[in-house]
Formats: sequence, structure tokens, C-alpha cells
Amino acid sequence: MDVADYLTAAQKNKNYTAWQKTHPHAFLSYFYSDGTCEQIGFYDEQTDKVFSVQFGNDTVLSAWEDDVYRDPAKRVEPLLLETVTQSFLAIKTAATAFFEGKYKTTLLRTLYVLEKIDGTVVWNVTFVMPSLVLLIIRLDPSTAKVLEERQTRLTS
Repeated sequence: MDVADYLTAAQKNKNYTAWQKTHPHAFLSYFYSDGTCEQIGFYDEQTDKVFSVQFGNDTVLSAWEDDVYRDPAKRVEPLLLETVTQSFLAIKTAATAFFEGKYKTTLLRTLYVLEKIDGTVVWNVTFVMPSLVLLIIRLDPSTAKVLEERQTRLTS
């Protein structure tokens, strides 16, 4: 499934439709995947809460409301899928090719987050390496080109 398919499935979920009735100003804020599950989230500025729908094997596993964990100085921005023209598979392929072309190590996990940051929709891809080094790249959702690359350690 692609991001738009997950969005459609989430919007058909009975828990989401019940929540949305009391949160009419909520908007799509993120899509997440870690290879074992996918998750799509909707943010309500008035309550500062997010409603998430989790998928496994392309079916809804659970749905819940939660607090938002973010920099208080930044606001959560609406994720508009019109700028997302590359498929999720194309993004995964581009990210994997970038990693394998530059690094000669195995991976523990790869995390994908589609979100809008500072006015720009990006795919944030985090590669967790056995050395507990995190490689974080940002990809353009319309071209699958790497926009930024940085590393950080999971431990100090």
C-alpha cells in the first residue's frame, strides 16, 4: 500500500471517524513505517493531541489518541499529499541505494517518517546501525533525491 491508501483506510476506521466528529479541525500530520508496521497520524491544534491509526499487513491493528511530543517552539504542520509524487516503494528503494552505496555495514532497523518540517514536506529516513550510530537522511517526496544527511550516536 502507498501513503494515500493508508490515509483512505484510516479515514474509514470506526475509531477514527468517531474521533474526527469531535475534532473537526484535525489534519493529517505524519506517516510512519518501521518495516513491521505502518502508522498514520492526525493532529488537532485545539487539543494538542494526535490520533494515530496503526496498520499491520495492510489492516488496521489499533487506533488511539495521544499527547504530541515536539519542540514547543514549533507547530505541527499539515501534511499535504499533493507534493508526495514518489511511491513509498520508490522512497525505500532510493534510501536503501543511498545507504548501500555509501556504507558497508548491516542495519538493525530503518525508520521512515513522512512529515512537514519548516514548511517543507520531507521523508525522514533513519538507519540504525549495529554500532548504534544513526544515519538520518531527508528525501524529497517528489523526486526521491537526498536533500540532507547527518549522523548521530544513540549513546553518549
